[in-house]
This record gives sequence, structure tokens and C-alpha cells, in this order.
Amino acid sequence: MISKLPIFSMILGAYGAVFRNAGTFMRAFMLPILALLVLSAIQNAVAAGFLKTALFWFIALPFTTLIAMACHRVVQLGPESLNNPWSVYWTKRESAYLINLIILSVVMLLSSWIFGAIFLMSPETPFGIRAPWLGAVLTYIAVTYFQGRFSMVLPVSAVGKNMFLSGSWYLTAGNGPRMTIILLVPLAFMFAAAAMLRPVLVSFPDVLSLLISLLIYVISFAVEIAALSLCYQFLRDSANSSN
Repeated sequence: MISKLPIFSMILGAYGAVFRNAGTFMRAFMLPILALLVLSAIQNAVAAGFLKTALFWFIALPFTTLIAMACHRVVQLGPESLNNPWSVYWTKRESAYLINLIILSVVMLLSSWIFGAIFLMSPETPFGIRAPWLGAVLTYIAVTYFQGRFSMVLPVSAVGKNMFLSGSWYLTAGNGPRMTIILLVPLAFMFAAAAMLRPVLVSFPDVLSLLISLLIYVISFAVEIAALSLCYQFLRDSANSSN
């Protein structure tokens, strides 16, 4: 029998894990966030374009990996598991995580193209009301579903183990919609917080406004990472108990 992920427990547990370990995360995230802040400032200063956006995204991946790795390990193994509390080290574990992150990103990009072509070609509701945003929403939900089904490779590699995408798909069987909700809720909170702060941030200096926006993103990102670790632990323990 498939064990169903407790949605609210996973979401609340993820927020609790982030705020409970806030001091540890502040130290572990500080240097990667500073690097991301510099990259964001440079990106905002250059002309926009797909290739430049992709280049900056790729350059930012190692710093994103350091943040994600620290979060995964603290949630799964405790703060003492960090080799360096300032995240200024790189091991084979981080390299494996980065490779899995790139593979997962490619899968998400391909799925976004496929579902975008499906949903955005007919941006109308069943009632015949023109709503272009509906196609974008449906595309995002579909991509997030596949992200949830394949993303168990990340918390596994964070603790030095290996898992193929097929193993993640098998482990999350029967929990796809629940994983989708668990991953979408922190994003919804992030967008809501950004929308509420936008009128205030316009009066701030550009660097301070960028820093606050980046902090909102990092907190939401950390919650999502924590949620992935908690989901992996729950599904792993459920699978082991059923064997």
C-alpha cells in the first residue's frame, strides 16, 4: 500500500526546519548569497537576452548548490553535518549534486516547452473566456508535477548516495499531486510577499531592494529544499517499513 505524504505536515515541517536552524543557515548561506547578489547586480546592468540569462543562470548554479546542499544536510543529518559552517568547500558530494541539478533542470526545461506548447496554444477557459494566463498556470503546475516526481535525486545525493531519475519516479509513485502542492505553496508565499513589498521597495536604493528580493527568494528556496528532504525521509522510511 502506498503511503500518502501528509501535505500540511511537510509544509509546516519545512518552514519549521528553516526558522529553527536560522542561525546555521545564515552562516552557511552568507557567502553564496553575496556571490548571487553580485551576479544579480551584473545581470541587471547588462542587456537582457535568453543567452545572457542562461549564462548567468549557469554561473549561479555552484552557489545555488552550496545553499541547497547545506539545507539538505541540516534537515536530514543536523547542523553538525556541515563540513564548514560557511559553505566555502567543495567535495565530490557537491559535484554529484550539481550534476543532478543540471539534469533535473534540463528535464524541467524540456517539459516546460512541451506543456507550454500544449496549454499556451489554446489559452481559453472551458467557458470560452479568453484567459492567456490560464495556459501559463497549467504549464507551471504540470512542470512542477514532474519536478516533484524526479527531484528525490537531490536529497539523496546531498547525503552522499546515488539515485537515478527512475528511482525517484518509483519512490514518489502515488504522491505526484501531493508533491506538486508541497512545492507550489512556498512559491505562492514568495510571490505574495514580493507583491506586497514591491510598492515599498521602489523607494529603496537599488542594491538594498535587490538584496531584500534575493533574501525572499532564498528563504522560499530553502523551504522548498527542506520540504524535499522531509518528503524523501518520509517516503524512504515508508518504503523500508513495507519491505
